[in-house]
Amino acid sequence: MNKIKELRKENNLTLKELTLELNKKGLKINDGQLSKYERENQTPRNKDFWKILADFFDVSESYILAVFASDDFFKLLSAITNKAIHKQFIVLLFTGRRVKSEI
Repeated sequence: MNKIKELRKENNLTLKELTLELNKKGLKINDGQLSKYERENQTPRNKDFWKILADFFDVSESYILAVFASDDFFKLLSAITNKAIHKQFIVLLFTGRRVKSEI
């Protein structure tokens, strides 16, 4: 289940408002289409949709798509010794928010 509606509501945006903002970013969609994407009744055809949406909300594409990491990812993460990078991965994984580099 994607997180479009959750992010939209967190940011106090109506479907119409988010549609207008995404139109400004170059996505030619209407609020009916966006509603279908939120409910997962339709999948965006525009390959840039998820990236533009992620950039707009300042989260990762995988966060919006609710894609969770595999066991291999957690093994790799536990092997990271640089604490700043480790923190960035943890924050990104669990919140979807990007962290400014401390490196």
